[in-house]
Amino acid sequence: MKIKIIVFLFLIALFGLNLSFTQTNPYNSDKRFKIVFVADPRVVINKDWLHKTTEDWGATGICIRVFWGHVDTDSIPGADNWVNFDNAINSIISFNEKKLDIYLRVCLGLQKPIWVTPDNERFKQSDFQIQYNNSIYDHQSFEKGIPESERYPLNFNSPNSQKFMKNFLREVLEHINKEFTNTIKSRVKEIVPTFSTSDEEEYPFSNMCGYSSYEKEGFINYLKDKYNYNLSSLNYIWNPQKEYKDLDTWSEIVPENYKWHTYNNSEYQYPNGRIDWINFRTQRLGLFINSLSDLIGSYNYQMGVQIGSIYDNLIEKRGWCDPTIIFEKANAIHVADIYQYSENFDFGAKYLSSICKFWTYTNKWFCEPVRFSTETNWPNFNGNNAEFLSYYWTEQLKSYYDNGASEHYLVGWDIAPSELEKLKDLYKAWRETLLLYSDREIVKPDNNVAIHLGIEQVFYNHNEKSVWTKTFGLNNFITLQYESTLKNIVNFRGKDIITNYMLERNPDYMANYSLICFAPQNGFITEKAYLGLRRFFSEVSLIKNSLNESIEDESFVWYKNEYYENYKKLPITIQINNK
Repeated sequence: MKIKIIVFLFLIALFGLNLSFTQTNPYNSDKRFKIVFVADPRVVINKDWLHKTTEDWGATGICIRVFWGHVDTDSIPGADNWVNFDNAINSIISFNEKKLDIYLRVCLGLQKPIWVTPDNERFKQSDFQIQYNNSIYDHQSFEKGIPESERYPLNFNSPNSQKFMKNFLREVLEHINKEFTNTIKSRVKEIVPTFSTSDEEEYPFSNMCGYSSYEKEGFINYLKDKYNYNLSSLNYIWNPQKEYKDLDTWSEIVPENYKWHTYNNSEYQYPNGRIDWINFRTQRLGLFINSLSDLIGSYNYQMGVQIGSIYDNLIEKRGWCDPTIIFEKANAIHVADIYQYSENFDFGAKYLSSICKFWTYTNKWFCEPVRFSTETNWPNFNGNNAEFLSYYWTEQLKSYYDNGASEHYLVGWDIAPSELEKLKDLYKAWRETLLLYSDREIVKPDNNVAIHLGIEQVFYNHNEKSVWTKTFGLNNFITLQYESTLKNIVNFRGKDIITNYMLERNPDYMANYSLICFAPQNGFITEKAYLGLRRFFSEVSLIKNSLNESIEDESFVWYKNEYYENYKKLPITIQINNK
C-alpha cells in the first residue's frame, strides 16, 4: 500500500512539473508553422527591419544570436556587456505590429572572448578539438576569412572547456531570469546552445576530430565496458582474420595509429575497431548535449539541437552514423541543409520526423512532442541567382513542411532594411512562399508503416558519391532496394524510418506500426536491436508477410551484424495485428 501511495505521489509531482513547464512555455500548445529569422541583436534593435521581415517576408519569430565574445568583451572572464542583447529583447517586445516569438541561439563556438585561445594560460591543447595528427583543429585552414575568435573550437569532452561553456550558458539563463518579467520570458520559445564551427552542435565537420587525451582515455574505458574487460573478445571482433598482431594490453589502443580517418573502399566495409570509434564519438557528443539540456531545462526553457545536416557525405566527421541517440533530451531538432542536398530533402525530413516521433513516444511521461525544422541561407548564397535559390529553398521548405516540420529558419537576412526592400522583387517567388506558409497549421503525418534503416556499416560511399553531384549512397540504396523488391507491398515514400538504436532502446515503439519492412539484402542489425526485435515478436505473437501468406524460407533474409558478419535471418516484412 505504501508503495502505491509513493508511486501516486510521484506521478502527481511529475504532472505538476509538466504543468508548470507548460505554463512557462506556451509554445507547447502552438500548432502553427513558424517562419523564424536568425539575426544579430544589433540588427534586431532596428524597428524598420522588424517591420520589413514581418510585413514582407512572413516572419513570426526572431532568433537572436548571443555571442559569447560579444557579451564577454574584456580580457577577464565574467566582464559582461548585455546592452545589445537587452535592447534586442526589448525591441521585439515593444514591436506592436505583431507579437513575435523569441528564440535564442547561444553561440559558444563562434565569436569567443579574446582569452579563449590555445595560447591562453587558462587552456591546454586538449581543451580544443584535436585532429588525428595530434594538432589543434584550425578552422582557418579550411575556410578563408575566418575571424580569430572562430578558429579553434573548444573540445566538449574536456572538463575544463565544458566548465567555461556551461558557465556562459548559465550566465545567459540567469540574466534572462533576473532582467525580464515572466510575461517576457514566456515569449522565449527555445534556446539552442552551439559549440562547433558553422554554429552547430557537433564535431567540426571539416576533419575527423576527437583525438584529445580525454577521448583517448574515454575510448579505452568505453571498450572495456563494451567487451566486459575481456581483451580476447575485442581481438576476436577487431582482428577476425588475424591480419595483424593481437593486442596484449588496453593501452596499445591508440586511435590515430589505425588511420580510421582515411579508410575508404568501394563497399565501405570498415575495420571493426572503426565502428566502435564512431559509436564512441556519437555517445560522447550525446552526453554533452544531454548535459546542456539538463541545464536549460532547470530554468524551465526548451532546448533545440542544431546540426549541419542529418545526412550528407560528412556525417562521420560530424560525429555519428545514426544520430538518433544525440537527440534524447532535445525539444527540437534543426538542420542547416543547403541546396546541394536537394535530392535528399525528402529523405532528411522523413528521417527527422521519425526520430522526433520515436523520442516523443519514448519520453512521453517527461516531454512534449519533439519538433524539427530546416534552415535556408542568405541572398546570393554560393554565388547563385535569386531564381535558382528561390526554387531550391521552396523545395526544401515544402518537403520539410509536408513531413511535419514546425518551423523554417532563415540565416543571413539580418541586413539593412533598404537592402531587404531591394530584394523584395528579386526574390519575389521566395517571399511569396514564406508568406504562404507563415502561420499555417502544422502537418501531422500519421504513418503506420516503418522501414528499417541499418547503417552501422555506413553506406555513405565517399569515393563514388558526392554532395556536389547531389548523389547520396544511402538514400539511393534503400530507396532502390525497397522499390524494386517490395514494390507490390509498400511504397517507400510517406513511411517512417526505424533504426537499430530505436530497436535497442525501446522495442515497444514498434507497436505504432502495422507493417515493418526490412532490406532484402545487405542489411545490418546490432545484437541488441535483434534481441529487442525478438522480444517484440514474442509479445505480438504474430509474424506474417504483408500478403498474409504463411512464411516460407524465401520470405526471410540473412542480416549482417555491425561487424559485417552473417548474423540472423529476418522476415522481409512483419505485419502486426494491433491496428
